[in-house]
Amino acid sequence: MKNILVVCHDHTLSGANRALMDWIPKKENYNFIFLIPRHNILLENEINKLGYSFIIGHYLVPVNHVGKIGIKEFLKDFIKYFYSITFNKIMLMILFSKFKKMNIDLVHSNSFAVTFGVTLARLLKVKHIWHVREFMEEDHQISHYNKTKIKKYCDYSNAIFISDVIKEKYNLMFNRKSIVIYDNVLYDNSYKKNRVFMEDGICNLLIVGTVSDNKGQKDAIDAVCLLNKNNYKVKLYICGNGHKEEDLKKYVINNKIDNIEFLGYRNDIIEIRKNSDIALMCSKKEALGRVTIEGMYYGNLVIGSDSGCTKYIIDNCKNGLLYENNNIEDLSKKIIYAIENKEKSAKMIEFAKSYAIENFSGDISKKIIDFYKNI
Repeated sequence: MKNILVVCHDHTLSGANRALMDWIPKKENYNFIFLIPRHNILLENEINKLGYSFIIGHYLVPVNHVGKIGIKEFLKDFIKYFYSITFNKIMLMILFSKFKKMNIDLVHSNSFAVTFGVTLARLLKVKHIWHVREFMEEDHQISHYNKTKIKKYCDYSNAIFISDVIKEKYNLMFNRKSIVIYDNVLYDNSYKKNRVFMEDGICNLLIVGTVSDNKGQKDAIDAVCLLNKNNYKVKLYICGNGHKEEDLKKYVINNKIDNIEFLGYRNDIIEIRKNSDIALMCSKKEALGRVTIEGMYYGNLVIGSDSGCTKYIIDNCKNGLLYENNNIEDLSKKIIYAIENKEKSAKMIEFAKSYAIENFSGDISKKIIDFYKNI
């Protein structure tokens, strides 16, 4: 039995870790061992359900925030980076001896942001795969510190890209074998949505994701502001937390924008979708769009920005609506179109569900295992 060490970049049920849980197969010819930076009962329970073990690594994932950041954020990044240089080396030595005894055959890093996995793979002298699943600068507003060192790490690594748009950006960084494998997203067959599109005359909007500039929650809020002025009955639910959450709450209060509700982080998004009519994907550049697919699965009309992978998933006016990236007025127009064309919206919702199930609910574990064998 082959032993695969999977290195996670964070300890939460983030999009990357949920995508990981969706494809990991049952224990047969491969034994997956999960390395996570800190304790988190939700993630640990998911790993236990799959029948695998995990180890708490206490390592850091130092990244440099890009764009407009305050002096506090800059100093925090700077201190974390230099602290990690020493601390991660200590953890590497401790974990190296542990994993050497476990006969690790391959290290699979579940995010391009985390470098701990590749340094461990080099020490163990085993193959390394980087699961590249994010636009770091464009979407998450983060960057690696030492680009020269990252290039060396890429030279040592094989790569799995989660979409063609991700491959377009990062492919030239990798000299070894690479492959595009779109994430699968598990579909709950027992799901039943009883709400008919806008059955009570109110359009319930939902946006899900980390609250940040590039995820576009402010665009959604501004679109609701325009709709309020034009007397459309809408309500926006914002699911997620992040460093911009408090700023946006103040923005809503200061500008007296009605019909906005912040729900914070939730692990029952599928239930929330039962009372939602439209799912907004306002990300400036989404690598794939798990929440886009989930919106299609669970009966929400998805309105998304014509950027990143979103413009390839949404076929405008067939399985959803596209609006011009960063154009608040166009976003509000697309919401109005959906409201005023309820029958067309219902047909798009129905088509989107079939499309998403056909293209994203399949098992990708065999493709990934075959790639293991290939390298």
